[in-house]
Amino acid sequence: MNAGLGTLSALKRRLLPPQSLSQTEWDAEILSIGTGVARWFEAQCDRKFSRVVDDLYLCRGDRMHVTLPRYPVEAVTLVEQLYPIGTQWTPCPAPSLLYPQSGLLEFLVPAAPLGSQLRVTFTGGYWFDTSDDHSGLLPTGATPLPEDLSRAWLDQSAFLFENRSRLGMKKYIERGSAFYLENDALVPGVVSILNGYRRYFPI
Repeated sequence: MNAGLGTLSALKRRLLPPQSLSQTEWDAEILSIGTGVARWFEAQCDRKFSRVVDDLYLCRGDRMHVTLPRYPVEAVTLVEQLYPIGTQWTPCPAPSLLYPQSGLLEFLVPAAPLGSQLRVTFTGGYWFDTSDDHSGLLPTGATPLPEDLSRAWLDQSAFLFENRSRLGMKKYIERGSAFYLENDALVPGVVSILNGYRRYFPI
């Protein structure tokens, strides 16, 4: 089961002693912490980490650069535009350059007219095995989740689980997608790791 940036079983191995791994009474809480930390990482870096095939990204059309939120980018399947008074998406010229590691698409001219919308269909993000029996295979062209990012997720989740009474984890879990961490709830070194994964928009 996907718990954010890894499986629930992997997170339990990091959080619980071996004799408790078969127990399920903490599963919901561990899952909430893991997915919450992953959402917080994404919010801090302004990007999506997990790999998705044929994901959609919408933005305004009158631009010469697009920084996709999920990268490394494996493929851009389709780029479409929607005119201000239109109801039908129509294909527009493909980007002239693609920088897979930064998710940057570049057009020689504005992709679409002023006031229009742009929709990009693409595959990108980091792959990690979501199977509990470790049977998943890295898809061709995919990039595995970096080890330091995985370690940061595990360490931060473990810290929150171990200190959940002191930190009042209930309020964090109840915030759902607005998961937020105070400075005293951060593991040393996590912020510096995340700084290397921030998404920056070109001017």
